[in-house]
Amino acid sequence: MTFLSENARPLKTPEPPPESTTVLDHPPTALYGEGREARKAMKIYHNPRCSKSRRTLALLKERGHEPEVVRYLETGLAVAEIRELAARLGLSLHDLLRSKEPAYREQNLSPDSSDEAILQALVAAPILLERPVVVVGEQARTGRPPEAVLELLDGEGA
Repeated sequence: MTFLSENARPLKTPEPPPESTTVLDHPPTALYGEGREARKAMKIYHNPRCSKSRRTLALLKERGHEPEVVRYLETGLAVAEIRELAARLGLSLHDLLRSKEPAYREQNLSPDSSDEAILQALVAAPILLERPVVVVGEQARTGRPPEAVLELLDGEGA
C-alpha cells in the first residue's frame, strides 16, 4: 500500500505531443540548418578561458552551427577518446600536447615520451590538450588558427 502526505500532488500523465511536433530518432548532437536539414554531428573540445577556443566556437556559430561543446577540463579525457582524437587529427600523441604548459614539465614529458606516458599525462592533466579541437564525422582539426576548422564544413571556406 502506498501512503501519500497531504501535500503530495498526483503525478500528471504527460500528454502526447501535438501532431506538428517532430520526434527525433537520432542523437541530440546532430545539427540542423535551415529547413531542419540534417548535418553531420559536430563537437568542439573547448576551453572557455582560451581566446582561440572562444574565437573558433564563435566562428562556427556565425556559420550557423551549434556544436556539442565538450568542456574537457571539467569532464576529463578518456584514453580511448584521446587516441580517437589523435587518429582523426592525423597526429602523433605528442603532437596533441601543449608543450609550453607548466603541466608538460610537471608530467616529465618530452618529444621522446612513450605513448603510454602521454596518455597518462593527458588523463591526469587535460590542460595539456592542444585546443580547440573540432570533430566532424571522422575528421578533426585544431582551431589554430580558428579558420582552420572551416575545412571540415561542407563547401564552406574561409
